[in-house]
Amino acid sequence: MGIPRLWEMIKSKKEEFQETLGVPLSDLSGKTLAIDVSGWIVELQSQNHKAPNMHIRNLFFRTLGLLNAGVNLVAVFDGTAPDSKRATLIKRNKGGAGNVDRQQLRDKSKECAEVFKCLGVCCLTSSGEGEALCAFLEQKGKVDGCITSDSDYFCYGGKNVYRNLRKEKMFVVDSYSSVHSDYTHDDFIVFALMIGNDCDMKGTEGIGWKKTDEMIQHLKQLKVPSVLKRVLTWRDNQKLNAIDNKIENKPKKDSHCKHCDHPGTVVSHKSKGCTECDTSSDCNRNSNIRCDCPWHVVKYLEEDYKTELSVRRKALEKPDFPNSEVINEFRNLDKTIPKYLESGSIDAKAVIDCMARFGYTEDVTISSVIHSVILQDLWKKTDETNQMFSPIRIIRECTENRVKCYLVEWDKTGTCFINQRYKNHWTSSDSYEIKVELQLFKSKYPEIVKHFEDQKQSKDKKAPPKKPTKGKRNKDHDSVGQSTSAPPKKSLLESFNKVEKK
Repeated sequence: MGIPRLWEMIKSKKEEFQETLGVPLSDLSGKTLAIDVSGWIVELQSQNHKAPNMHIRNLFFRTLGLLNAGVNLVAVFDGTAPDSKRATLIKRNKGGAGNVDRQQLRDKSKECAEVFKCLGVCCLTSSGEGEALCAFLEQKGKVDGCITSDSDYFCYGGKNVYRNLRKEKMFVVDSYSSVHSDYTHDDFIVFALMIGNDCDMKGTEGIGWKKTDEMIQHLKQLKVPSVLKRVLTWRDNQKLNAIDNKIENKPKKDSHCKHCDHPGTVVSHKSKGCTECDTSSDCNRNSNIRCDCPWHVVKYLEEDYKTELSVRRKALEKPDFPNSEVINEFRNLDKTIPKYLESGSIDAKAVIDCMARFGYTEDVTISSVIHSVILQDLWKKTDETNQMFSPIRIIRECTENRVKCYLVEWDKTGTCFINQRYKNHWTSSDSYEIKVELQLFKSKYPEIVKHFEDQKQSKDKKAPPKKPTKGKRNKDHDSVGQSTSAPPKKSLLESFNKVEKK
C-alpha cells in the first residue's frame, strides 16, 4: 500500500525526516492524532491470526493504550475508492472484481466504529481515501499527525506520521516528520508519478526512488521553483526538446590542448599562446575558463540537464504521462472539515456489551475499562461529582517506564457503572490500585499529595537513627588480637576414626 519503497527513501534520510524509533506513548500526551483505520484493519488481518475477531481485540487494546497516555484520537475511515484505484483493488483481490467496492473492509470498519464510539473516540468517514482526510485535517491544524503505515500520506500533504504501534514493555511507536525536510507536497507527488502508487502501480519503468530523488535534488540546484510543474511541462517543453536534440546531434570535437582543454594543441599554444587563456606563449595549465567551442557548449548543456533528460526520456515512453488521475488524487483533497471533532467519554457499559458480542468476557473488559476510565477522568479533569472512581490514598511512590508515579488506591463512587449491573465484580471491601503519573495526579488532587508527603516526613522523623557501621574486622582475630573464629570442623573420616579408637 502507498508508494513502493518510499519508506526506504525516508529511512535513508532519517535525520532529515527526524526518525525516532520506539517513542513511548506518554511522550505524545496532549497531542490529537488521526487514525487511518483501514490501514489498521489491513495490517491486523495480514497477520493471519487463527483466533476470531483479533482485529477487534488489537484495536481495543491499542486504543486504550493511546487514551491512557493522554492522546486525543480521531478515527478516520475510507469512503468510496477512486475509479483510478480499480485495477489495484482487483489485483489485491486476486483477480476477482467482487470486492472492488471494499465491502469486506466496510463490514470490518462498522465493527471497529462501534468499539471506537463506545470508547468516546470521534469517528469520521472520508469521501475517498482515509489518508486524504487525515492529511487535510493536519494541514488545517485539527490534528497533530496521523497513525498510519501508508507512505502516500506524505503525497496527500501530511507532515507527521506515527507507525509501527506495538507493545514492548509498554506501547511505543516510530515517528517521522517532513516538517524540516527539503521535500514539499509536490515533490512527493513526483515520487508517486515516477515509482508508482495505488492509482498507477507500474510507475515509470526503469526509474526507482534513487534516480527520482537525484533528479529532484538536481532541479532544486538549478533553482527550479516547482519540480512538479517542471515535470508536467516535459511533453511540450520546447527548450528541453531543443537541448535533447542538440545532445543527440552533438558535433565532433576538434583538436584541443590537453593542458587547458581549449582549441589548439600543446605545441601551438607553446609557440603562439592561447586565445581563451589570454596568453601570448604557452597556456594556463588546468585552466578553469570554459571553452566556448560548439562541442563544449553542447557538453555543458548535457552536464546541466543530463539527470533530468534521462528520466524525462523514460517517462515520455508512457503515452499517458503525466497521469492526471494520480495528480488529481493527491491534490484535490476532501475539503469538508467536520464542525465537531472533540472526543467523548468512555461509555463503560456500552464497551462491556460491545466486547461481549465479540466473545470477550466481562472480567477482562471491566479490568481494562476501570483503568482507562480513571485515567481519562484525570486527563480531561472531569468534575469530581461526575467521576466514577475516587482516590482513597497514595500507597507509595514508584516509577513506570522511567516516569515517576504514585501507586494510588481507588474506590467506586455512587455514579459508577459497576453499581448498576456488575456488583459481583466488586465487593464492598474491594479497591482498585493503579499507577498514575506523579505530576498528573498532583495537578488533580494536591491535597491528597500534601497529606501523603506530610505522613512521609513524619515517619522519617520518628524513625530511629541508624547505628554507624563499624570498620571491617579481621575474620580470625578481634580488636585485641585474640582468635574469635570457631575451631575448624573435623572431617567425616576423622570423626569415624575417633569413634573406632574408643
